[in-house]
Amino acid sequence: KMKTLVQELIERLMQEAANEANQKGWCDKATADAEQKRDYASEEVRELNAEMAKLEATRDSITEELAELAKEIPEIKAAQAQAQKERDEESVQNKATIEEAHFGLDALNKCITLLDRFYK
Repeated sequence: KMKTLVQELIERLMQEAANEANQKGWCDKATADAEQKRDYASEEVRELNAEMAKLEATRDSITEELAELAKEIPEIKAAQAQAQKERDEESVQNKATIEEAHFGLDALNKCITLLDRFYK
């Protein structure tokens, strides 16, 4: 009877050892998988942080450029207004010159007509 009890105890201990070995194998695999996922996630975080830093630098550069362009807008509008004023003044002068030229042409045509009548 004692021999049977010892034999059963040995079998039970061997079964427990096998179960523990299976459990340890499963735990080792799960740990390796978790570590691999952690490593991939860490690498992705590093890549995303680098990309974010790059994008923040781009944002800062664009913000600075926008500020500079915003400062230039009043200067450009003033230059545009000045150019429009000069064009308007030139337009008035050109119209006056054209009217004067038409007046001169009419006078010249009248003179030609008078001279033509006089010498005929």
